[in-house]
Amino acid sequence: MRRWMGLAALALVSAGAAEDEVSAVLRAIPELHGARGTSPFAGAAPLTDFGRDRVRGELEVRGRLRDAVFVGTARSTALEGQQPRHEGLLNELYVDTVLGGQRVSAGKKILGWGIGFGFRPLDVIQQQDRRVLNQFTLEGIPSLAWERFTETSAWTLVWANPLHGKTSSSRDDESVALRWFRQDGDRDLHAVARWSARTGVQGGAGVNRVVGESAQWYASGLLAQRTERRTNVVDPAASLPLSVSDPLHVRKEGAAAQVAAGYSWTHGSGWGVMAEAWYDGTAWTKDEWIRAASITRAQSALFGTPVPRSAIEGNLAYGVQAFDRPNLLRDNALLRASYDGEYWDAAVDWLVTPSDRGSVLTLTLSRQYDRWRWEAGVRRFAGPPDSAYGLLPERTVGWLASQWFF
Repeated sequence: MRRWMGLAALALVSAGAAEDEVSAVLRAIPELHGARGTSPFAGAAPLTDFGRDRVRGELEVRGRLRDAVFVGTARSTALEGQQPRHEGLLNELYVDTVLGGQRVSAGKKILGWGIGFGFRPLDVIQQQDRRVLNQFTLEGIPSLAWERFTETSAWTLVWANPLHGKTSSSRDDESVALRWFRQDGDRDLHAVARWSARTGVQGGAGVNRVVGESAQWYASGLLAQRTERRTNVVDPAASLPLSVSDPLHVRKEGAAAQVAAGYSWTHGSGWGVMAEAWYDGTAWTKDEWIRAASITRAQSALFGTPVPRSAIEGNLAYGVQAFDRPNLLRDNALLRASYDGEYWDAAVDWLVTPSDRGSVLTLTLSRQYDRWRWEAGVRRFAGPPDSAYGLLPERTVGWLASQWFF
């Protein structure tokens, strides 16, 4: 990675001022989190970040100096009952130039190829959790890329994390990926392929079609040769349902598919609606969440026994990590209505998981004036007691985000 950073830094030093472009944004985001005390995971919430009110402040700087592109973030986060956390992050730093009539790039770069709103299967190199509130700017991946463009098509070949091999995280694995794009009248056609030691071969395709001046539909799908899933190996029926280490073990599995499709319509008045559904074959099933809840209840029942409290709390904290995934369940459907006005923007979206009748309702209201942007919103997680979102140790999140661009 240092070699790619050195190459990008050299371009920064040698760049001239005539083509320099630098901008920044300052963010302040307080969040209020309401806990769900009836969840079996509620006892573990104080050991994690769940249910804690927080304030996040960020300064993000981005720019281009000739052929070099950079994005950096300084962030401070204060969580209720904890010491503030401070960090600096170089999100992107890469050189993007033309050599021999072909476009090449080298360095740390965000790589997103998917289509869709709530879930994008074709993001084979860097898949983002698109449902996270007040998202951070992603951290790029060290890569070498070659791109060839024509008037209606493009090819992109990427060598991600060069010479890293297989690592402890799929994000940091070395891989080779190929993307093809073609514009065919009112349709955009997409195809991707990727190889890594962890997943073997992945291949997918997608289409996006504009219908008239106000509507579009899209669909995409991906198939992976091999997959991995984290599963809690503790037996809830055991006399001592505890593990001496992290009980969420990585289980190797066979092929799995990810599919998404959606339709959107907008009106000249500013109103719009969208419907999207997706399937993620790597996510948990309803029965797996019921089993996870049974494990947590069995472990919580050990309080007041001779079992050391630290051992119980450690297992409970590990169990809460099951919620740290883009999709809690395989089947998902999202409905969204929005209004883009002259002064105010508003949106309401409703995510449902049909297999267990869970849901997430989100309301947002925003205003932009000159260099300022404000957004207020609330999100509520709901569902039957053994549904994935009904088990979440949080019930509501409210926030007010302020941004100043300069």
